[in-house]
Amino acid sequence: MLANYNKSSNQGFTLIELLTSLAIASIIMILLLGLMSQSSSTYRSSQSAVNTLSESRAFFHFFEADLSSRLPITPLMSEESITNPDKIAFVRAQSYDEQVSPTEGDLRTSLYYVAYTADLAGAVSPKLFRRALNAKDTQALIESSNTPTIPVGNPKEDEPIVYNVLSFKVRPKQYSASGQPEPWTPTSTIPPALLEITLEITDDFSAGRFKTESSWSEIRNPANKKAREAVRSFTQTLILPQ
Repeated sequence: MLANYNKSSNQGFTLIELLTSLAIASIIMILLLGLMSQSSSTYRSSQSAVNTLSESRAFFHFFEADLSSRLPITPLMSEESITNPDKIAFVRAQSYDEQVSPTEGDLRTSLYYVAYTADLAGAVSPKLFRRALNAKDTQALIESSNTPTIPVGNPKEDEPIVYNVLSFKVRPKQYSASGQPEPWTPTSTIPPALLEITLEITDDFSAGRFKTESSWSEIRNPANKKAREAVRSFTQTLILPQ
């Protein structure tokens, strides 16, 4: 009786039991890895939303502060495009943090535009730049025409203020006779009253997938829903000083 008991107690697990245990463990591991991957993806998406929101708020605050010193009697220069980012320039007063010679005037021109410039490892990305024209160039711009041509930017010298910019739309608007906003053009008989600005950006993690200017067209394509999952769009309407 004792011999039979020792013989049965030393048998251990059968092959079927071991295979069943491995299968169950594999299923549990796959489920855990799936949850971890989903959690990581959710975290990146949330972090991307927070970062892009913070960057857009900083831009709108900066742009509005710049716009608040615009001289109303001067022309508003804008260049709209269906396929490319817009450009906008306006004459303003010198800000307190701009260091200039005492003999120089206090007129300035701010130009906002998007251009591709090099990053690390030879990659390029689109950035929103701001260019500030001095008093002499601003005066020459004003005297050139009643509807002067928008100035040309220089990404090698100008400062980038927003990175990974997919779209920058600046649409001046005026009030119609019924009091509704409608598109404004340089040939309009009344000055613009509003600026509707739309900024589309993506985070650095998503931008790392695009190395060339042509590859960035993938994420700019509205039909490419997968690539545009990380794109954030922000729109704000600003009142122009009158």
